[in-house]
Amino acid sequence: MKRFSHIYDIDIDDLNLKDFSFLDFIRGVVFNPKQKIEKLYIDTTFSKSKLCKLGETEFNDKSPYNNHGHRHPYTPIYDLILAPFKRKKINIAEFGIASNASMRIWRDYFAKAEIHGFEFKQELIEKAKKENLKDVYYHKLDVRDDFAIDYKFAQLKKKGVDFDVIIDDSSHAFEDQVRIISKCFKYLKTGGIIIIEDIYRYDENYSEQKFYLKLSSFIKYFEYIKIIDPDHFNKFTEGYDNNRLIILVRNDAEIS
Repeated sequence: MKRFSHIYDIDIDDLNLKDFSFLDFIRGVVFNPKQKIEKLYIDTTFSKSKLCKLGETEFNDKSPYNNHGHRHPYTPIYDLILAPFKRKKINIAEFGIASNASMRIWRDYFAKAEIHGFEFKQELIEKAKKENLKDVYYHKLDVRDDFAIDYKFAQLKKKGVDFDVIIDDSSHAFEDQVRIISKCFKYLKTGGIIIIEDIYRYDENYSEQKFYLKLSSFIKYFEYIKIIDPDHFNKFTEGYDNNRLIILVRNDAEIS
């Protein structure tokens, strides 16, 4: 492997070079990626959005400005993707509420949203409810249970709740991440977004090839699926390196 930039490790054999001088290589080679799921590398070091500041205030690990524990570089990406929803009447779901910091952030950022938090630990739900956040609802749910996800979301759909944004910040286990995508896309509006957080960069158990194989039968229901590899000078996930996201946008294909 030879490094040609600060990001990419490219195998020379993959480039099929023939009699290139070094100058010709620098000037003339066009690299065509072959991954089944596209990847984007985004450096957000020079961004400090409202979401970044909210994450800093709430000590939430989604913000690279959080000075309490891990710092994922997610909030600049979220601000870029989710800003069009800020002042719309939308429905948001997040799996995993932890200290309820994300719920407080979403409540502040999305002025007109109805927000649903899904959590396995009843004690975290009870603690979060005491904050009395407006139009924020909590549901006990085990992301390891296929039936439970379908049942809970079907109940909400009967009440007229389909989702514009679904975020997974729960177990961070590959099988659970795939399960959330495969179950929840049915309850996503056309143009709606699923975001899976905390994907390990160098762990083959979380490779784009493995995600593709597991999701191949559902890809037809998405406008696109992309792995985002965000960077930021302040990021800190020592011992984990799990800063990747998968972002999926629902198309208008009818479910067969």
